[in-house]
Amino acid sequence: MSTARHWRIVGCAPRGQGGLQLSQVQFYNLASARVESSATITSSVPPSAGALSNLNDDSLTTVVEFSAAAVLASGFWIAWDFGADVTIEAIRFAAGGGSADTFLGAVTVQRLEAGVWVTTGAVRQLEYPGPNAANPLGGSGTAATFLLSGDSTPITDSSPQQVPVTVSGTVNIAASPSKFGQALQFNAQGHVFAQNPAFAFGTGDFTVEYWQWATSSSNDPAAFQLSDTVGGLKASSDSISVVWSVGRWYLYFGGLLNTGVNHPGANTWVHVALVRASGQLSLFLDGVKVWTVVNTYNFTGQHLAVGAYYSTAYRFPGAIDDFVFTAGTAKYLNNFTLPTGPATGRALLVPDASYSAPAGALSAPIWADAEDGGDHRVIGTTKNTGTPDTPVRRRVRLHDQKSGRLVRETWSHAVTGEYAFPNLRAGTFYATAFDHTGQYGGVIETDVLSEPMP
Repeated sequence: MSTARHWRIVGCAPRGQGGLQLSQVQFYNLASARVESSATITSSVPPSAGALSNLNDDSLTTVVEFSAAAVLASGFWIAWDFGADVTIEAIRFAAGGGSADTFLGAVTVQRLEAGVWVTTGAVRQLEYPGPNAANPLGGSGTAATFLLSGDSTPITDSSPQQVPVTVSGTVNIAASPSKFGQALQFNAQGHVFAQNPAFAFGTGDFTVEYWQWATSSSNDPAAFQLSDTVGGLKASSDSISVVWSVGRWYLYFGGLLNTGVNHPGANTWVHVALVRASGQLSLFLDGVKVWTVVNTYNFTGQHLAVGAYYSTAYRFPGAIDDFVFTAGTAKYLNNFTLPTGPATGRALLVPDASYSAPAGALSAPIWADAEDGGDHRVIGTTKNTGTPDTPVRRRVRLHDQKSGRLVRETWSHAVTGEYAFPNLRAGTFYATAFDHTGQYGGVIETDVLSEPMP
């Protein structure tokens, strides 16, 4: 789930090779209630038939149409302004009265965060519901890799992965204490573990989030451990854990990382989120980013323990609710509104596994940002000036030179200083790089021309 005021769809590709017909685009919150009725809708080009307001008029027979030339053009989008932040759990698209070829075959959903459009979900084969009907309801942004809701007996993974779960010792399901419904009661008596190749997210993005209720911090409690050891528990810092020790929070992330953060945690529910986004590792406590650091630790393990870390001597003294691990996705970049309902682990958009695109349809790549996608690139190197110049790792931002709009951002390589922005449109940009260590001034390079990709 994600929260934002502004939402849009890009990368839209009809199933066939003609125009697009939609009768509804429905946004659902955590309570499965629709929230789009009063939103203001705009689009990059006006529809060829119907009005944009038809998309939220609650009618499946009033249809909005866009021509093939409009919808397949680079930069096509439809946007919703809700007037205030809304948390979106699921989106449904309703078809018009035409054939299946006029329905969306692929779409990317984005939210506006700190002035940058961030991809929340994408699907290449959206399920077709039939004429003047809405597709199935999904939920919870990007599909989770692993989810323990604390509401099932026996204890099972509620994510689409349905990873087998093993219980070690005694773990109970009970309503007190619990955040939503029931919760996993560990009480230092047991833990659970699972194994899945999908857990190995490498140097990529990921999110681990959960609610914890710890009765004590005297034995350095940690809610989970990701490692390369069967059973998840590993007596080494070469693993991943979030530890609450005597009121302070620490990380094991390929080594001990001391955040220095002091945050209450005894006999109260604390929402914990550990997120890596483009090489930036961040810890969020109760929705607030309290610590961040550059980190490219390559995690190749496939094992997860929940309710313990290090060894069975360090089992969690309390309860854990809605433990969600999502490999490949950074769900939070900035401070966020805490979840007000249980996680579902489902996907924002429901794919159709039986759909096979006709010849020529969906043959072009669907870019995460349709405004700036293309077959060009910008490459370069970040270095500190000296004799010789020394490659350094820096955050690099690429802007459209005419408007100043941020187009992409990335981190350069820690050893070579090289960076790349692939899959760009042809155009003129400027690039900026800043020294996050505070020792040197920033650098700006103007008149950067994207080049054809090899």
